[in-house]
Amino acid sequence: MVKYRNPKTKPLSVLLFSLLSLAIMLATVYLAGLFTSFYYEGLLYTLSLACIAVPIHIFAKRNEYLYVVAWLLNSFGIGMAVSSYYSHSKIAPELSAMLLSVLPTALCLVLVCLLLYKFPNAKKLLLTVFGGILLLLVAASVVLWIINGAVIYSLSFFCLLEAVVWLFVCGITVGVPRRHILRDVSFGGFGIAIIVGVTVLTLVSEDGFGLELLEGAEIFDTKKKRK
Repeated sequence: MVKYRNPKTKPLSVLLFSLLSLAIMLATVYLAGLFTSFYYEGLLYTLSLACIAVPIHIFAKRNEYLYVVAWLLNSFGIGMAVSSYYSHSKIAPELSAMLLSVLPTALCLVLVCLLLYKFPNAKKLLLTVFGGILLLLVAASVVLWIINGAVIYSLSFFCLLEAVVWLFVCGITVGVPRRHILRDVSFGGFGIAIIVGVTVLTLVSEDGFGLELLEGAEIFDTKKKRK
């Protein structure tokens, strides 16, 4: 049973699933343009996958490995939600920009999870420090996204949103031996899917706050690169 095995390794488990989730999200965003035809389609996939994941998560009480299936479905759904934004903006993210965009998030997750594994008694301090760092990075990515418009900043924003939720998962499961790590990971997937889905829906809707500004910046940046 994974349920209560090696509670001290929970930070490493969160690190593994969080990095895999980021990789799945980026891969889905990169490939989504091959099979989606309109920008709301990605959000519909997100909703559909989340709805499928709900009963799987519930039945996972009998088979804990179903929590991994629920997490996997939501990871693909997160990527589909993000792809809706780029489909709406008519921008195809380049692979190099995608890889660069995930580096700050991956670095923060690696550092905080390894430190939680090494110093479990400093959990509150570590989560507070890295929580502040992530919030500053989120704010910086939004500002740079508006000013520069480069894809790297918008993708960094979505990656950092994921990291904030994974930090919360660390907070509720690390150092709590009777909590089911896979269940918490699955809940984290649902949380990210909801936050990213709502954010993208706000951006692509007609009344999306700041969308015109963000789109104008990215279109300008794309034209500048072409010249």
